[in-house]
Formats: sequence, C-alpha cells, structure tokens
Amino acid sequence: MNGRTIQLLFALILLVLAGGPGTRRAEAIVGKGVTAGLNFAELSDVQVGEAKSTYSSRTGYHIGGFIETGLGPLGLRAGLLYVNAGPLFNGLSEIPGVPADFDDDFDVQFFAIPIDIQYRLVTPFVKPYIVAGPEFRFNTGAPDEFKDNFQSAIVMGSAGIGLKIGAPSMGITLAPELRYEFGIDSLVKDDFEVAGVPIQATEGQDLNGWVLRLNVGF
Repeated sequence: MNGRTIQLLFALILLVLAGGPGTRRAEAIVGKGVTAGLNFAELSDVQVGEAKSTYSSRTGYHIGGFIETGLGPLGLRAGLLYVNAGPLFNGLSEIPGVPADFDDDFDVQFFAIPIDIQYRLVTPFVKPYIVAGPEFRFNTGAPDEFKDNFQSAIVMGSAGIGLKIGAPSMGITLAPELRYEFGIDSLVKDDFEVAGVPIQATEGQDLNGWVLRLNVGF
C-alpha cells in the first residue's frame, strides 16, 4: 500500500466523518469513545521447500479510541488502535536452517486503523448490530534481526456482531463485540531472513483470529 493510497484513505475518512459538504458537524459526529480487548491470533503455516512450520494461536490485546457517525440503521466508525498480537512467530526456530538459539518469542506489535460499517437494529436501549470492514495495520515492534522481514503496511478484513447498550444515567454506551479478523495481505515478505539465514517461503503468511472487544462511547 503506497503513500498516496494512504493519503486518499485518510481524506475519505475525514470527509465521511465530517458529514460531507453542507452537513452540520453536530449532525455528523454522533459519538466518540475508547476501546480495548483481547485478540486470539494465529499465523497461517509457512511452507519452506518440503518443510512446514506450524504456529499456534497466541493471545494479545489492543487499546485505542474511535469516532463514529450514523444515520438510521447504518453507522460508520473509524478508530486508532495499538495492537500487541503476542509472540506470533514462536516456532520459527523449528524451520530447517534457522539457528536453534534464535529467540522467536518476541511480541508482534502494530498501530491499526479499523474502518467499520455497521448495520443496527433501531431499538430504544439495546441495539444489536453486525459490523464489517477493512483494517490497515503498520508494524511497530520486532527485533532488529527480524523487523525488515515485515511488510511496511498490510490490509486485513473483519466481520462480527455487537450489542450497543445505553446507560443514560452515566452518559455512556457500552458495546461488546465478537469479531473475526482475516489477513488480505501477507504479514511478511515471501523471501525473508532469520538470523542471517535466507528463507524462501512458497506462500505468504496470513494473520487470522478472533477478537473480543468492548467499546465505551461518550
């Protein structure tokens, strides 16, 4: 994803959240809030020649904020998250040729920009909804000997369900969500190095997993 694509994306987000020309800001911006939760992510297996490296699901967490706008049953939400995906590459040292003492127990970290489209049931206090949309991730943390293997930016997709619960006495809303996220781009380059050892994978590595999230709006 090149720089111009990212610039156009941000311009589109700002235009939609501003409500477009002729729309009053008070009508367009419905809410903002904070979000946090757990992610249970897993890398797809990597095939290196005749060998295969298999990875287990890892538990991580995320935290951030969001703004949202909506009209009737439709809603649009944009967020900015810090995502710690956990030690996704634990097991990398089992690939033939990789030194056995290579420390593969490092956490993979991202800044993420999810763009969510919601379809909500318009009910008084409890609003069930479905949500789907893209998520743009930028890698921010990995050991020096491995960080150059990551793609500079990746696109993921997500879909899920949620329940928006109003709490008028506290002036907030609570929205727990269950989501499934799936990789559209490979997390790492097809040809990468581990401790100076070149690895030529026959397929890219996708990042997939479940997410439990709580959004608190105010």
